[in-house]
Amino acid sequence: MNSKRAAFIQLSSAETQSKFSQLNRADRKVTIWTRGELPVDLILDAWDDDSLVLDDSGCYHLVASFSSGQEGVVKPFLNSKLKLYLYFNIGVVGYIIELKSVVANSDKVNLQIIAPLLRLDKRGDERILAYPHRNAYIYLSAVEFGESESNRRDNVLPFASMVKDDRRDEFIKYGKMSNRQRVHPMLEGKEVVGFRVLDFSVQGGAFLVNRLERDLVSSFSWPQIAYLDFEGQLFELDGCNLVTIVDYLFSKAPSVPMYKVAIYFDSPGEQFNQLIEDLLGDKPEISSLGEELELFFNPER
Repeated sequence: MNSKRAAFIQLSSAETQSKFSQLNRADRKVTIWTRGELPVDLILDAWDDDSLVLDDSGCYHLVASFSSGQEGVVKPFLNSKLKLYLYFNIGVVGYIIELKSVVANSDKVNLQIIAPLLRLDKRGDERILAYPHRNAYIYLSAVEFGESESNRRDNVLPFASMVKDDRRDEFIKYGKMSNRQRVHPMLEGKEVVGFRVLDFSVQGGAFLVNRLERDLVSSFSWPQIAYLDFEGQLFELDGCNLVTIVDYLFSKAPSVPMYKVAIYFDSPGEQFNQLIEDLLGDKPEISSLGEELELFFNPER
């Protein structure tokens, strides 16, 4: 298992309700555990979002049902005096919250949840190193400039035209980092510009550009739909947004001004989330998160 210590990000009340709402629309798989007991998985049935109620003491109450055959798994946690924890995933990002009590009545389970909800930030921030050992390319739309074709700026050249004339070599000066004319078969016919990806995560990615490419990327309309080609697998990334463009010293071409572009993925989709999960490999060790949660709230302990 990865030994890196988990980091927690505390979510607001509104964010907590939003994440539980997302869980409700997803697979509703949760894990409950306490010290001395093995973690158990529970699949909750869909609930009314209004049933997640925050009381005056700062506890959320969620009454949800679960499929038959799961009654036995909650028995070790019923009316427990020990600290209980609830864990779930949305995509590859984990969330953890303390349970005050678990009360079962027939097929109903009442989860009394002590706010706040914490995001396990470890996996969301872990990046997949792509260059130079993995082939990953990001394709951006080269037609949404926010201006008509006739009003494009003089220093912004349509990429589809550039790949057909001699200006391509002026446009791309850094050899192996360039995409040149490589286009995924499913994108043939689309006016897109591709860049070799340095690294990426579930939250975004980074790639290098030269000066002319920097101007091109800056002129794009954001947010937009982007495409990431990883080893021949193509993923559509909705809500892709530009974050920063900063100077970058590229060791293989130190005399050429280079820039690092960072982009954010707002809605990468389940298939892309699964790719990240597969590449990262290990999942957090659930049984250790309770101790790390206590250290988060009591750092001097």
